Amino acid sequence: MATSVCPMCDRPVHGAVLCQACTDALAHALRQVPGLIRDLDVTISRQDRVTPGRASRGGDPALRVDTIEARDVLEDTIRAWAAVLGEEGEQPYGLVPTLAVWLSLQARTIRLRDWAGTMADEVHAAITQAQRAIDRPSAGIRIRCHVCASRVTLDPDQELVTCRMCGQWGTISWWRSQVAPETLTPMTAAQVIDWVREAHHLTVTREQLRQWVHRGHLTPIGHQHGDRGQPASLYDAADVALLAQARHSPRQAART
Repeated sequence: MATSVCPMCDRPVHGAVLCQACTDALAHALRQVPGLIRDLDVTISRQDRVTPGRASRGGDPALRVDTIEARDVLEDTIRAWAAVLGEEGEQPYGLVPTLAVWLSLQARTIRLRDWAGTMADEVHAAITQAQRAIDRPSAGIRIRCHVCASRVTLDPDQELVTCRMCGQWGTISWWRSQVAPETLTPMTAAQVIDWVREAHHLTVTREQLRQWVHRGHLTPIGHQHGDRGQPASLYDAADVALLAQARHSPRQAART
């Protein structure tokens, strides 16, 4: 096989379709699947619990539909590519987590196949969708109302969240859209730090991002390759902005 260009990162690659860095990233992504399936099931279970006079745990009823769809897409993607690779030999029987781990162990074989780039795209997209469905704002996080600048608590137990000062109301999804437009693409650490400073006049450091990830407050929604070929985490701008605003709330500062 002659020298070609990796379809994921445009780097030269010899004797394969995916470069080694993209192969490693795909294997890493596949190893995340068992945990994501578990977290999706827990999230759906929480959203199913309804108490009198209150909305589901998901707050916005549409979130439950999004979570179920994310789980279905992830499971269908893994099953489909396990079947494709299984046509070449013996495919293990089992649930999606087992198939995902098996695929991760076949990464060296997968990188040689013509369809490797398509598989990597679909797997990363399915995982990103699953992470977005799981990583909703945590209970009690406080943000600034864009109308009156007072603090608003985003409580996922409530179908509608209302500002007590000015009466502005909306679903959690709507409040998130006021913090960061849904059209924004995932950002690297440097990009999201600059965006939060320019859009919200708040300072966030790389160390704070690292701490939020370590404490479970923030989860990267994808990865891309940096200048040196190392995977760079991508973040949801709204998630970072919400945490940055919460950090500047006296009641939340100690918790974030």
